[in-house]
Amino acid sequence: MTVDLNIVDDDGGTLYCANHPETETLLRCNRCNKPICVEKCAVQTDVGYRCKECIRSVQDKYYNAEGRDNWVALGVAFVVTLIAMPIAGLLLSRLGLLFGGLIALLIGSTAGTILAQLIRRAVNKRRGRNMRWFALAGIVLAALVVVLFMPYLLFSLPALIFGVVAVSATLSFLR
Repeated sequence: MTVDLNIVDDDGGTLYCANHPETETLLRCNRCNKPICVEKCAVQTDVGYRCKECIRSVQDKYYNAEGRDNWVALGVAFVVTLIAMPIAGLLLSRLGLLFGGLIALLIGSTAGTILAQLIRRAVNKRRGRNMRWFALAGIVLAALVVVLFMPYLLFSLPALIFGVVAVSATLSFLR
């Protein structure tokens, strides 16, 4: 696909965004020189503004996951969550609301990071754009199974705090 880099109106002075032809602009991507609008197309980087296509092409170098890696991430997240959630939920709910909530805040991020590390080891440290979403799906599926057999965990505030902190740590680590 070729892009006309000189998208100029008939009067020769008005430049329009390549992706949004109705939007006037004075900005061009500093990599491919394509006219881009500030509101929707421009991504600010350390070296200037770039279009989303150039950003994606640079990021593609860092993603090397194979097709099955996402499913491995889902499986690892499912199994680990299926084992860890009941244990953590029982221990934290027995510690009480205040102390259990504090402990949940402290160890939740560690548990999430450990889960992310296990996933990364299982896929030989490859990275994928969607791997974190597959891991989230595994966590949610396992949580649903656990809550099905242990419904009181759904009402345990320390267990919920632990889960939210652990999931956010996992997702940010797999980013």
